[in-house]
Amino acid sequence: MYNGSSSGRQVQKTNICIDQGNASGQPLPGHTVAELGTMVATPFATHILSQLGAAVIKVEPPTGDATRALVRGGPGGTLIAYSHGKKSIAINLPTSDGGDVLRASIAAAGVMDDHRIDGRTSRLGPL
Repeated sequence: MYNGSSSGRQVQKTNICIDQGNASGQPLPGHTVAELGTMVATPFATHILSQLGAAVIKVEPPTGDATRALVRGGPGGTLIAYSHGKKSIAINLPTSDGGDVLRASIAAAGVMDDHRIDGRTSRLGPL
């Protein structure tokens, strides 16, 4: 018991634990997400999934994500803020081998997050 109220009444403190069904207490362990995105929207969304226990694989071009060069001399803040806890793979998507590697990565992951609206991903054919 502790006196946690301004009225002077005794209030009992109770700890509530929600059983998520796993030891980590995170709802998404065992899930893998392939991230095909840059800048803010997709990296932020997959950052949240990573914080919830999902394994996130960031797919980048061989030259690296564009946010790696936003700041002279180092990576941009978005990359630093939203990429920790993720794995990264460089894939040259325009090549046929790159498309095959991406398809295998997505099949292994089970989930893909892609925010690009320029049609580059759809040109790879069915994923």
